[in-house]
Amino acid sequence: MKKEMTTPVNNDLLSEEDMVMMSFDDVLTHIIMTKQKYLKMHKFDITQGKGRDKRWRTYLPDPTNRYGRKTIRKPTKEEVENEVIRFYMDQEAIAGKVRISTATIFSKLFLLWIDYVSKRPNIASETLRKYRSDFNRFIADSDFGKMKVREIDHIDIEEFLIAEIQRLNLKKKALGNLYGYLKSVFSYAMRTRIIQRNPCDLVDLKNVRPYCDTTEKPNAERVLSDAELIALLNALHQHQAEYPLYMADYAIEICIHTGLRVGEVAALRWDCIADGELRICQSEHRVDHEDSASTYEIGATKNGKERRIAISDDLQEVFDRIRTLHEAHGIHSDYIIADAKGRVIAPTISKAMYRRGTEAEITAKSIHALRRTLSSKLNVYYPPATVALTMGHTEEVNKRHYNYNVTSLHERKAVMDRISAGLHD
Repeated sequence: MKKEMTTPVNNDLLSEEDMVMMSFDDVLTHIIMTKQKYLKMHKFDITQGKGRDKRWRTYLPDPTNRYGRKTIRKPTKEEVENEVIRFYMDQEAIAGKVRISTATIFSKLFLLWIDYVSKRPNIASETLRKYRSDFNRFIADSDFGKMKVREIDHIDIEEFLIAEIQRLNLKKKALGNLYGYLKSVFSYAMRTRIIQRNPCDLVDLKNVRPYCDTTEKPNAERVLSDAELIALLNALHQHQAEYPLYMADYAIEICIHTGLRVGEVAALRWDCIADGELRICQSEHRVDHEDSASTYEIGATKNGKERRIAISDDLQEVFDRIRTLHEAHGIHSDYIIADAKGRVIAPTISKAMYRRGTEAEITAKSIHALRRTLSSKLNVYYPPATVALTMGHTEEVNKRHYNYNVTSLHERKAVMDRISAGLHD
């Protein structure tokens, strides 16, 4: 008769052969100890809702989330615990697979982090391209990048941030992006067991922000005045009269009336028009391939959500002109911005905007300037929540980046006259 194993069971994962040699009680003990091991690694409480929603919930670390965590909700506590265990088991597996040395320098870890996030299913190639570009800009040749990850503390990080601000004359937004990189890379270092605590948690950005460049670009470089919009429309119509099938011009007109992102207007389909509304449910994305070639493909919008925009009379007139051109020249496409060769891609539209802006002699020559302009105009008439919903960004982003003074001197004088008139009543 085989003697039962009674020695303590190691908390590490066992092979199938080990499990066969163990008694039922030993297997059960191992499972319990393994479960306790991973639940002890979890720093958030597991609680049940007290209102109508009785589901159990907790949080899991997520450096890609603005709050550094994501919510897990399940009908039972056991299901939540299973999600927690699975999460930390995956992190252990990642750490074992990567085999990162504890002597790794920061620049190497940064590249390993990029490789790690590149495997996420919904990561955009534009995002990865920006990560690599900013690595070369900030980290690659820096003394900070040559430091061992385990030796970096919050003082080193603050000094590095200040040095980069002074070297590149960074603004607060760029500082935020750089700090976000550091925090995510150090979170990855925790996941791979190089460090036990993220040094960014002790960084006080109040010590760093005063060094930032606080000068603001003038409105003329960010948004268009009514006179500039009229000049741009005149330049578009003149070019359309000479080259009626140059569809990028019509895309610019659509952006003037909708504030769409360039990828969104490039992805517009005829079936997006219905019941007086324009449905924005997809966008064009650049996809970089290993052979250095790039393609432009249709996917979700920037925030993954659908939104609807009311179609004005002027916008409907643009759609009618495009449809008439398509019918007259035998263009059969599901996409609105298309010519005989097919759908027109976003870079072509952006280049056309720069050329028409130059011809119109305006300062702001980007599609995004049109987006800022319309959003700023909408802020005059609607509450922030409505504007944010229409434009497809958050209220905070709307307040910080899409709310410029676009009223003309004539309009401001008219308001002042009305106020003064009240003094004589």
